[in-house]
Amino acid sequence: MPALALTPSARSRLWSFALAWACFFVATLPFHHLMPLRSLALGLAALFTFVGGGWREMPKLPLIAGWAAWMIFAGMSVVYAQDQIRALSEYRYEVLYTFGTWATCYTLARRHDGARWLGRVLVAATLLALAFGVALSAPGQPWFDFGRYGDVGTVSTFLVTVLPLFLFLALRSKPHSLARLSALAVAAGCLAAGFLTLNRTFWLATAAEITIFALFSMRYWDRRFRIASMLAVGSLVAVLAFFEVVTASESRIALSAPGIGVWEFTSGDPRGGLWRFAASQIALHPWIGSGLGKWSSREVFIAYFNDPMLMHAHNMFLNRALETGLPGLAAFILLLGSVAVAFRRVARSADPGTAAIGAAGLALVIGVVVKNLTDDFFVRQNALLFWSLVGAGLGAAAAREEALRASASSAMRSAAG
Repeated sequence: MPALALTPSARSRLWSFALAWACFFVATLPFHHLMPLRSLALGLAALFTFVGGGWREMPKLPLIAGWAAWMIFAGMSVVYAQDQIRALSEYRYEVLYTFGTWATCYTLARRHDGARWLGRVLVAATLLALAFGVALSAPGQPWFDFGRYGDVGTVSTFLVTVLPLFLFLALRSKPHSLARLSALAVAAGCLAAGFLTLNRTFWLATAAEITIFALFSMRYWDRRFRIASMLAVGSLVAVLAFFEVVTASESRIALSAPGIGVWEFTSGDPRGGLWRFAASQIALHPWIGSGLGKWSSREVFIAYFNDPMLMHAHNMFLNRALETGLPGLAAFILLLGSVAVAFRRVARSADPGTAAIGAAGLALVIGVVVKNLTDDFFVRQNALLFWSLVGAGLGAAAAREEALRASASSAMRSAAG
């Protein structure tokens, strides 16, 4: 391989270039219409990582069974797709690019302080996104919208995806420190921005994230008040989530259907009909699907509902079944499940820092799944953001575990000597 002929200094420069491009790639993730630039940055980051020695790490990558199953069944759906050109393009974006993102971030996070730098850039990008949303808001405009750079559904999904990072930073900062206060302040900013999107599922997803994170990090709380604190967190989160869902519903009613009640507005939601129709379409092609891509069945949905807004199943799992059939759905669930199992193992670590990564990772998986149960924003930059966080989190945990084992081994040798 080319990396064998590189000098240590050249290899180090390649790793630095890879990390720089990966950081640039992460900085683009809050925004729409940057796909060419984002793809270039990801390609260069992956190339420098591979040539610099990342190829050595490939046999050690976790989650391989899940990725292999998803790639195979998603690929089969492309072969038998009604529109193979479109399905192949979607395969490139939603399978190859996501795998490249995950593998690159995982490899970089295991060396050269990669996870820390990726986290810093994502913090800065989140602050920029929040500032951008405030700057674009107009008097009387209730939406936290980036205009052509991001709709409220995509923005609310971004906020759900990054929230576990700030919960992790708050937990790992010193009590009463500026770092902890800053992390909590940005987390509060994400919640406030989420409220302004009027997205009701946002509150269910963030409530699930906060609860899961608290549950898996509570063993590091003060033992005297552990149970009482957990009950207080759970009760507070549940009450706030219910209150905000009702408030968001009332705000949406005031905008689109003034005069009707919350229950009438909620019961009239078209998702029930969408899900039933999606199930009937899945039954027509249960083994292969209609071809990879969230909008692979767009024409069928629009023709049936006569509404351009109802062009897919509005559920991440139903859409995957429509696209790739039931075997593809099973592979997709296997992949996500393997991520959850990996973070669960990390959360059980005796090292507090490693365990905190696992708690944040589990919160990330649960939050993203819940957010996409009533719609499907697990595509393009939000999918790339998810896999970059998964890769960086698992890579950082692996690096910490290796460092702890090396330290313990060194201590044993010193004691024996």
